[in-house]
Amino acid sequence: MDYHVKRMSLFIKFKRMEIGISQRDFAKSIFVSRSLIDNIENGKLTSLNHHIDNIFECFGLDKSQYIDDDYDFIKRFYTVIHRVIYYDLDKNPQDIIDEFYFKGIENTYLYIYYQLLKTCLYSREYLNDEFLFKYIPLFENIIDQFDLLIQQFFQITKYIYYKEKGMFNKCVLNDKNVNFDMMNNDMKSYYYHAYALRYMYEGDFYKQFKYFNLANEYCLKMNNQKRLIALKIIECDIYEKLGDMNKVIDILYSNIKKIDEINFTSMKYVFISNLGIEYFKIKNYAYAIQCLKVSFLKNNDNLDLFYLILSHMLLDNKNEVKRLLNYQYQVECFNEIYYELIEWCSKAYQRPYTKKCQYILERIYKRYFASSSYDAKKLILNLLIDNYEHHEDYQRVNNYQKELIKLLESRINCEK
Repeated sequence: MDYHVKRMSLFIKFKRMEIGISQRDFAKSIFVSRSLIDNIENGKLTSLNHHIDNIFECFGLDKSQYIDDDYDFIKRFYTVIHRVIYYDLDKNPQDIIDEFYFKGIENTYLYIYYQLLKTCLYSREYLNDEFLFKYIPLFENIIDQFDLLIQQFFQITKYIYYKEKGMFNKCVLNDKNVNFDMMNNDMKSYYYHAYALRYMYEGDFYKQFKYFNLANEYCLKMNNQKRLIALKIIECDIYEKLGDMNKVIDILYSNIKKIDEINFTSMKYVFISNLGIEYFKIKNYAYAIQCLKVSFLKNNDNLDLFYLILSHMLLDNKNEVKRLLNYQYQVECFNEIYYELIEWCSKAYQRPYTKKCQYILERIYKRYFASSSYDAKKLILNLLIDNYEHHEDYQRVNNYQKELIKLLESRINCEK
């Protein structure tokens, strides 16, 4: 089959999904059967000549502007993808995307590559959620039409993006196309890093530790300083699972200085935020507040805001809690659960044991507990136990304590 037809078939499928119409409605609009649309989109026709005019008219595109080949664009596209993979971005992502915008691109099969590039760059920088929540699912439907490098890269990019957004139910890696023997050392470091993240959130300590060490080994070989810094988050999680909180704080604190030295500013405030949360866990609320105030000013997300509010609550700084609660509807979403926890704070900082507070905690448990991280689960259970102990509802206390013990035992198994 003519490769031109294959590309056009992919373009047609993508545009239809992007517009948001079903195959059935699309078929009606160009006066053909739904089965024919399915054949067109899956590249089963040898020619599209009989239908192409109606298709472009339906899309509102000018067929005359369709460009058959532009290998220079593809080459430049791959160059940028390579830079994204290896933490080699020296420009604002939007500036890089704008460089690729040229006359007629919205009417060509290259438009798919252009949107894929935007998706990869935005995912890499955690930008423009509205765009990503639309386009990531679109590319999930057609990514198998691209070459193996792009398939693998998109898979990892999507995984890391959802992980950073706390959407753990969407963090799924498909191993079938991964062939480590075919990768160079740079790509291996990237993949081992992603797999270490995967197993960190799946709770498989041994595989997390294995892939962290492999990623670290290849990063050292390539002297990839930025990825070595990024790996420290996984190393911190390993030591936290082993119960060495002082080591965690030492890693975070020492690497904040290194981040400044290599100008990796996108990670600096991630580390400061993590440092604040670690101080919170060891009940050093004053230090936690110092760190979280700095990271919140930069990150402006509901994770930092929640821990900042809760730290002040535990120090009984009610005026500061009241002030911070004014931000609850203005912050970015790190994870939906923290909006709900901030809502609980808004009720609990004055009267923590009301029916309303209890209702919010139970709602959080039902909606988010199963898909939450270890730390979030532990926090939710402790809040519920404290609430029902106050109300002397010991049956529920006992039920939630059993869940907490199971959770803690899973962490103890890591230490063994």
